[in-house]
Amino acid sequence: MRISTPVAVALALDAIDPKQISPVADSDGALRLVDGKPVYPLRNVVVRDADGQTVRASSVKVHTLPTTQVSSLTPLRCMDCLITPWVDGRQIALSVIADHVEPMTSAAFVEADDE
Repeated sequence: MRISTPVAVALALDAIDPKQISPVADSDGALRLVDGKPVYPLRNVVVRDADGQTVRASSVKVHTLPTTQVSSLTPLRCMDCLITPWVDGRQIALSVIADHVEPMTSAAFVEADDE
């Protein structure tokens, strides 16, 4: 099951340097495509749920990398997302594939938690 949503809120726990990110590939080096496009993993980015809680078992991949480096602890808005829930041991995990991410201000991040 994949759920389409225009926006998901996330947090970059570590800095993101787009120059250091390669597209996802299989063990033979062939690109793994999602909807016909390569995806780029954003390591140590966690998604927030509707209650503003961090979903520790979450991953974020994007079709388009950020154009500049993102600092650690930067709130992010994941745009045009497909979210796939799955089971990781005894907890529900989320895999998010977004078109791209946009940094948010801290105030907007707190406001997103209140919605």
